[in-house]
Amino acid sequence: MTEHVVWVVRHAKSGYPLGVGDFSRPLAPRGRCQGPRMAAWLRGREARADIVLTSAARRAVDTAEQVRQAFDLPPEALVERRALYLADAADMLDALRALPEETGNAAIVGHNPGITRFVNRMAGTAVLGNLPTFGIAQFTLAPPWSEAEFGAGRLDAVVTPATVDDA
Repeated sequence: MTEHVVWVVRHAKSGYPLGVGDFSRPLAPRGRCQGPRMAAWLRGREARADIVLTSAARRAVDTAEQVRQAFDLPPEALVERRALYLADAADMLDALRALPEETGNAAIVGHNPGITRFVNRMAGTAVLGNLPTFGIAQFTLAPPWSEAEFGAGRLDAVVTPATVDDA
């Protein structure tokens, strides 16, 4: 069986408009500017995602939309999951384990601190103190999805808007 590639993505920089609750916060201008650079990096990967799982929070959905477009996926490939809003690492692992076995590769978009903890647990060691906004960690996992485990992934890359030109 072919290995799975997983892109773990922290949502882009969000704004804090007055009167807007956390769940509904939009991307900040800086967050919208981060998208094209990170999308270009994703388009340059040999592997492609088949699905983009995302928190249902507005800033995560807006980031996930940029990821979906970078992989040239149809709109239905972006799947919002309320359970991924402020999820912990175990919730994110459960989301991957629940993927249909015919799903080849996946991206998952979420929030800190859970997303950084997820990266570290997937790597099996503390490789990051903080995954910055629109930071991406790319892993390779052995199939099947249902047997994905912490520490069983190979960390292939970590890029951020500040380092993407160096990757």
